Amino acid sequence: MSINKEQVLLLAVVLLAVWVGSGYLETPTASSRYSAAQEEYVEHPVVPTRLVGDFDGVIVRRDYFTEPSETRPLPPRRLAFPPLPPLSLCGL
Repeated sequence: MSINKEQVLLLAVVLLAVWVGSGYLETPTASSRYSAAQEEYVEHPVVPTRLVGDFDGVIVRRDYFTEPSETRPLPPRRLAFPPLPPLSLCGL
């Protein structure tokens, strides 16, 4: 009776699985004696903040996902464009 390669591979995989799985079934022999030191809790006072009801400015909502149209163009940019150097002859 001859043993094929597949049977040898199956036997090797089963033995490897038993060897690896045996560590999961054993009870731990020694437990860790390390315990983390617990720090004392320090309570910080709550800082009062401004509420929404205290806001006296004007809220401007913008919809950034609409496309510009001829009837309603985009608002102008608030930032000025940076100064550009003069074009050279190659750029003309």
